[in-house]
Amino acid sequence: MTTEERILNRSSELFAQFGINVVRTDDISTDLGISKKTFYKYFVSKEQLVVRVMEDMLERSSSEMDQLVNSSENPIEQTCALWDLITAFRKKHNPNFIRDMQRSYARAWELVENFRAGLVKDVLIQTLKNGIGKNFYRQDLNKEVVATLWLDLSSQENQIPGSDEEIKNLFIRGLLTAEGFRSYACLCNHNS
Repeated sequence: MTTEERILNRSSELFAQFGINVVRTDDISTDLGISKKTFYKYFVSKEQLVVRVMEDMLERSSSEMDQLVNSSENPIEQTCALWDLITAFRKKHNPNFIRDMQRSYARAWELVENFRAGLVKDVLIQTLKNGIGKNFYRQDLNKEVVATLWLDLSSQENQIPGSDEEIKNLFIRGLLTAEGFRSYACLCNHNS
């Protein structure tokens, strides 16, 4: 692993754990056992580092989503897996991670916003279309509204412990036709 990759990986871990603003470039350099001069050889600013961390993170997320969508023909399984992936990202990252990016790192936040918009249009809407096409999801769904709600609900930090699974279940059940409900019930029983 190159020094640049080490900096990116460790920065990503520290930002996820503590948030971006509290982690200084000195902290990263010290943690990796490199000099500040070495750090700045690869990244001229903390903002550049944050942007690169986000580019890498979003690229990995995109690959994971593609894998999930391609690993199952069942749109309900895809919906569950995508929901769980988005929720896992939120749980893995300190809430300050996103807040710090929104407030202090406009270029990185723009990447996130563009990713979210593309995710809604490309992945979530396509999953809904597949579900409608297989008569698992209701024909009357406004796909763009539902996809936006899906992303917002699965990204939202919940105050009640254990509520993520309940919210996911309620959301998915609201999409289902009678045939979809039977498939979902079988899927839930199989996973129990």
